[in-house]
Amino acid sequence: DGGFLVPEEMSQAIVKKLATSESLLSATRQMQVGGNSLSLPVDESQPWNSGVQAYWVGEGQQITPTKPKFGRADLRLQKLAALVPATDELLEDATALESYIKMAAPEAIMHKVNGAILTGDGVAKPQGLLNSAFTIEAAKESGQTADTINAKNIIKMYSRMIPAARAGAKWYINAGAEEQLIGLKDDVGNYIYFGPGAMNQSPYATLLGRPVIPMMSSLPALGDSGDILFGNLDYYWTIVKAGGIKSATSIHLYFDREITAFRFSMRIDGKVPFSSPVTTEFGAHQMSAFVKLEAR
Repeated sequence: DGGFLVPEEMSQAIVKKLATSESLLSATRQMQVGGNSLSLPVDESQPWNSGVQAYWVGEGQQITPTKPKFGRADLRLQKLAALVPATDELLEDATALESYIKMAAPEAIMHKVNGAILTGDGVAKPQGLLNSAFTIEAAKESGQTADTINAKNIIKMYSRMIPAARAGAKWYINAGAEEQLIGLKDDVGNYIYFGPGAMNQSPYATLLGRPVIPMMSSLPALGDSGDILFGNLDYYWTIVKAGGIKSATSIHLYFDREITAFRFSMRIDGKVPFSSPVTTEFGAHQMSAFVKLEAR
């Protein structure tokens, strides 16, 4: 039809971009599917409240039988697409075309994926962490000034993180919040925030020993609920259609203006499969792999 194929390396470059540290998708528990959906069996029981349990028994006494208790989480692929027009004059310069496509398409796709993973409402898109019933909201301090962050906020959030999830957890923050983190100290005068470089040997700052990832988009504004999120994305499941990103071109869409259209699309879904936080055996202390800070 007079069109031409997008070079394969162009699509590969976008896949690579989506796997960088800027992308939340690469940190999730990701599965490729051949169909359009995936059902996950979910065990939300604890050995002290339901599901398979063990008992101390005396000699000859009957052992109380218990069964696993499973729920189900369903994921169904949703479509995300980007359309990038390029003039024929631009196409004559291969370097300019490559730069334009590789910058515009992956950034647009990555922005939407990040936003859905964090704040998606689950309608024709993934359900985001901030809207999950598994996520805990740590309360602000009594009388706390609006749009502020203090050390007690951070310590309270850290204490609600499931211990087994802490090693892989990161702080995802609205970039405007970072200024207030610098210099934070606990009640005994210990700094809890360390900048990147010599102090922690990390390209990222750390907060209570875990990396801080400033987000320029997708998270709520400073002071709103969820402007700071402490989370381990391994507890967030995503499915992606096998084959990843599809690409195609057309000279017909904008034929009268001598513009070629480059189309990129992928099918993806994601959600936290758990329906409620975990409660400790004693004290009924609720914990989760995702903790957000209350609005201030």
